Amino acid sequence: MLMHATDVDGGRTRFGLYVRSQHPRHEDRSASWEELLRTVDLAVNYGFQSILVGEHYIAPGADCFPPLLLLARLSASTGEMTLGTSVALSNFRHPIELASAGAFLDLLTKGNFVLGVGTGFRREEYAAFGVDFDTRLPRLVEGTRLLRRLWSEDAVSSTGGHFVVKDAICSVKPYRASGPPIWMGATSPKGVRVAAELCDAWIIDPLSGDLVVGQLQAIYREELRKLEKPPPQEIPRVVDVFVAPSRELALERSFAVLAQKRGASMRARGAEVSGERAVEGAILGSPQTVIEGLQHQIDSFGITHFSVRMSGPGIDPKHLRESVFLFGTEVLPGFRDRS
Repeated sequence: MLMHATDVDGGRTRFGLYVRSQHPRHEDRSASWEELLRTVDLAVNYGFQSILVGEHYIAPGADCFPPLLLLARLSASTGEMTLGTSVALSNFRHPIELASAGAFLDLLTKGNFVLGVGTGFRREEYAAFGVDFDTRLPRLVEGTRLLRRLWSEDAVSSTGGHFVVKDAICSVKPYRASGPPIWMGATSPKGVRVAAELCDAWIIDPLSGDLVVGQLQAIYREELRKLEKPPPQEIPRVVDVFVAPSRELALERSFAVLAQKRGASMRARGAEVSGERAVEGAILGSPQTVIEGLQHQIDSFGITHFSVRMSGPGIDPKHLRESVFLFGTEVLPGFRDRS
């Protein structure tokens, strides 16, 4: 049975902003940082309910702000907004370090932090860290189990295939006794089964088409049933969105950047796509077009928490600010009026 937004958390879908921590290497880093802060301030002022950030260590032609440090800084000015990662590349951190950072962010946000984890897909990042790419999923499983234990137990010892810890403690206890929720990004049947077993939610990625999402969601739900686990409290999805007064303007301002960015990510996963095929699934257009596109996601997959991804290297900052403004002043009210 399809779980609609009305089945979760009182029936109101939540909308947040996905903040890109990447910026072109040739641009002034200080200016990029100030622009990111301005964008976040707009999201706060216009009623967005969360801020999520991603992570890469190697992105061709781009520098990347560290997401956990970034979120710690943002926590001082985002009030009760949910802050989180989508996703942190947890395979490149020791679980003790990640548990401490996650617990501290949970404390800073007074229980409004979500740790989204994932394996990543770039082989060059694994090579840079000296981690075997082919062990990425079992390594994530082992690390995630250790995170849970470090948050809830006084001393943790484990001899696993990837991490060895002895009488380990988390250097700071989280705001919530059991620690922050763990969401997991996954794009394969094995991955969504792990998300069902170990995590509080599966993050649906922005690149997968409706057919693939439907197939993976069926596998995820079946795994939950086998494990006799209740439905998740959240059904989150990152989605590429760009809002402008008209569809023509939205395409003019965002198409080339999205086609390049999404196409590069798809090719890194082994799919040869470009141009219009690369932006299939992105929601670009007027506020009404965006409302209809998001409603389709709610009706099809029961999405309860959207993280809308608008920015990217090459997007004009003034056009980005207008997109955030239009989303906050015309798209969000369109959904609140239906609640």
